[in-house]
Amino acid sequence: MNVEDVRTPHERGDRHYERRELDEARDAWRQAADAGDALAMAKLASLSEEQGDVPAAVFWYRSAATAGHVIAMYNLAMLLEDRSEHDEAERWYRQSAGAGHGPAMHNLGLLLVSRGDAVEAESWYRRAADAGQGMSMCNLGHMYIERGDLDEAERWFRRGIDAGFVRAGLHLGRLLNERGDSEQARRWVRYAAEAGDVESMFVLARVLVHAGQHQEAARWGLMAAARGHAEAEKMFAIAPIEPWPSG
Repeated sequence: MNVEDVRTPHERGDRHYERRELDEARDAWRQAADAGDALAMAKLASLSEEQGDVPAAVFWYRSAATAGHVIAMYNLAMLLEDRSEHDEAERWYRQSAGAGHGPAMHNLGLLLVSRGDAVEAESWYRRAADAGQGMSMCNLGHMYIERGDLDEAERWFRRGIDAGFVRAGLHLGRLLNERGDSEQARRWVRYAAEAGDVESMFVLARVLVHAGQHQEAARWGLMAAARGHAEAEKMFAIAPIEPWPSG
């Protein structure tokens, strides 16, 4: 008996996908999905998304989400949000977030901010931060900046760094610069740039130009430009009016 004959449809689909036999993978996962396998439904959705078939991806993510697949709920919500179907997106973010999915908590916070509900958004950012989401930690930091509580903002940015969210170094650097600690500000922007954050590379290039270190500025500007940073392509070698761009 061929070993393929004793694999479950789901396992056969996985094997075909590993071999990039995508039609065969789809057929096998479809067989598993038709038997109620939520993970196979989610894999069909991911494959459809990979191939650019968004309606099919939505169908299968919705099927998997309805069957209780938490990550499928999150992925479905993101696709729905991209299609401006915000009400249904919110429902699925809430279900996924309620099941403990950190990225869904963060995205729910973003959605709530976009419609003006900063109070509930903050509560979800806090839950996401407790789940280890560095982006949510930084969003909380910016909320505290808006309130004028720079000590608490700094604490959240540092938590973001500790959580491994590299961009938090840039946020901390900007805050420290505003607080007059330019040496530490540059240190944290450099940390983020060296860790691969493209925006930090661009900001560091501008800071170095302002400091007269044109050769190193050009190196960081070119690195940012090579990674697709449009402003770096035009500006990295030109001394800026202000060395700390906002945003």
